[in-house]
Amino acid sequence: MEKQYLILGIHNHQPVGNFDFVFEECTKKAYLPFLKVLKAHPRIKISLHYSGNMWNWFLENSSPVLDLLHDMVARGQVELLSGGYYEPILAILPDEDKVGQIKKLNRFLSEHFQVGSRGMWLAERVWEPHLVKYICEAGIEYLAVDDLHFRAAGLQEEDLKGYYLTEEQGKILKVFPGSKFLRYSIPFRKPQETIDYILRENRGKGNLTLMADDGEKFGVWPGTFKLTYQQKWLDKFFTLIEKNYDSLEILTFSEYLDRFSPLGKIYLPTASYSEMEEWALLPQAAEELNTIKKVINTSQEFTDKEKPVIRGGFWRNFLTKYSESNHIYQKMLWVSNQIEKCFKNQSDSSLPQKWMEEARDELWKGQCNDAYWHGLFGGLYLPHLRHGVYTHLIQAENILDKNLRPPGHWIECSQNGLDDDKEQKLIIKTPVLNCCLDADSGGTITELDYRPKSFNVINSLMRRQESHHQKLRQEETIQNPADGSDDSEVKSIHDISVSKEENLSGLLYYDWYARNCLIDHFLAPGTTLQEFSRLQCLEYGDFVTGRYQKQIQSTKQMTQVTFSRDGRLQIKGKSIPFRVEKQVKIEADKSELTFQYQLINCGGDVVRCTFGIEFNINLLGGRCEDRYYRISNVVLEDRQLAGQGIVADVKGLQLVDEAVGLMISFDFTNHPTLWRFPIETASNSESGFERVYQSSVIFPNWDIKLKPRSSWACDFRLKISDITG
Repeated sequence: MEKQYLILGIHNHQPVGNFDFVFEECTKKAYLPFLKVLKAHPRIKISLHYSGNMWNWFLENSSPVLDLLHDMVARGQVELLSGGYYEPILAILPDEDKVGQIKKLNRFLSEHFQVGSRGMWLAERVWEPHLVKYICEAGIEYLAVDDLHFRAAGLQEEDLKGYYLTEEQGKILKVFPGSKFLRYSIPFRKPQETIDYILRENRGKGNLTLMADDGEKFGVWPGTFKLTYQQKWLDKFFTLIEKNYDSLEILTFSEYLDRFSPLGKIYLPTASYSEMEEWALLPQAAEELNTIKKVINTSQEFTDKEKPVIRGGFWRNFLTKYSESNHIYQKMLWVSNQIEKCFKNQSDSSLPQKWMEEARDELWKGQCNDAYWHGLFGGLYLPHLRHGVYTHLIQAENILDKNLRPPGHWIECSQNGLDDDKEQKLIIKTPVLNCCLDADSGGTITELDYRPKSFNVINSLMRRQESHHQKLRQEETIQNPADGSDDSEVKSIHDISVSKEENLSGLLYYDWYARNCLIDHFLAPGTTLQEFSRLQCLEYGDFVTGRYQKQIQSTKQMTQVTFSRDGRLQIKGKSIPFRVEKQVKIEADKSELTFQYQLINCGGDVVRCTFGIEFNINLLGGRCEDRYYRISNVVLEDRQLAGQGIVADVKGLQLVDEAVGLMISFDFTNHPTLWRFPIETASNSESGFERVYQSSVIFPNWDIKLKPRSSWACDFRLKISDITG
């Protein structure tokens, strides 16, 4: 038997914005014990990747991981991989950021471990052909993707036993195919089964089997700590490799490259791993794909060779599937463009100023991929991850404005906004606020940043239909995904289907509009809070998502935007012409917005309805004691932000965040009835379905009666301020 070779590429990452205790737990349960087992097997060689977030945490906490790695890198047991420093999806970054993020991690490894970086980890294995040029410019020689990438280019299983060359504009990159079988078998099948598979699958052009996957599967995923370390799966696996060393040798990527030639040349299409391609699809398309796969998997007419041809979608679909993701993406591009202008304005002979580098590093943190998409892991559905990305993008803006603008008060209004093809979008900036307005979508506020805290106080998420919701409805049970009693009871996270609490399917209401601020609703009289929160009410008007006209008045001290829409109310079979005018005023020296409304009945019939203005506020902790409601400075009995209720004749409302030290205040001249309730989602995670708080809906509303050709007006204020103590 020809000798076989194995490469294990292990990727370790935690997102920007994740909680410190998560970093600590993952280090304790996976990253550190993995290295301890590895050190006990000096003949086992591994290629390891840690994102810059992990390196920063290890350094800040003086983690023993660093000492272990220094020892094993020095003796050649561990090869460290580069990549985008803050784990971005490289394909969607501006070109300067693609190269810059990789070079930053190259420098880190060189400075701290005195090693060069021949290879890199490609975040989520999101591959687009144009990446070759920029990866090569960053000094990288090779990377690994999935076997799916190669199968999509027409190769068969027997062709995937080595590496290939790919090219873009004359730049050559070496690409390795990772085995999906190994991704699912390690560590979820008995060690001997995996060894037998590698030795059995020795036919083909080459002699290599490769696994490239997440390090969290070795201790953090449900059940895997007991399996991997207490039941010694990893130790047994390494021992079996050592016992079979005459027929199976484990190498690093670089060692294999130095020994063996490429199998040929290939051009890979856009791809990611198979699960990611399914998650990128809209729910109906995902269900259709799963139906097709079930037919193929149960039909004798199809062979294993034909199954990989059936594929899902394209990673960039997430930017259209989720408007919130696209908003973050557009903001990231806008900030990157502003920073790049600063670097280009530097003379060739001068070095970039320190503040430019600081701003760019904040931008790069804001490019961390996790909050831009959703699949099995929480991702975009986790408010603290979205908040982490927003925080760093706002901090980058703060650094720019501090160094590019004169001190004192100023105000700026940009009509192009974040999306250059939509002139209806506006950004109003002051030293303390960023306010994004969208005339095309109801004349709403889509982002409101309190810059002293680098905090977007909206940051909500629509409740959407997801392909996994059908599974939740069908299989909702209470199970405990704790460690099993033996190896066979531990499943891959891709195979776990449990609910972390009862009746999560009761959260499955689907929004038809984005959960932003300043949303105008006209409801039937007698509509209840429950009906409104569950979208079971009658909406009279066409103003929620309708296009508004805008007028802008600006001085050096203030900007006032007037939105107006001539729409219609559909009431009892009659279509009544109706006009809404609303003004948003921001002053350069204040951290507040003032609003004035005028409703005009343009028809010949009396209008009776409930008019309300929806605000979505997210202070991140729906059930935290240090974040709560006050009505007219009195703390509510049901104080938590995930609570709901109705209060009549409200003069003022405060949302208090003692953890961050800020307060959002509403002051009303026309005292409304106030409804409040949470937006919560039932989303998927590595440990099952879970409830996630997305925002609190603040809904001041008034019962109005308007005679023909008459009007009604109101005004109120929203203020954001620091608190102490």
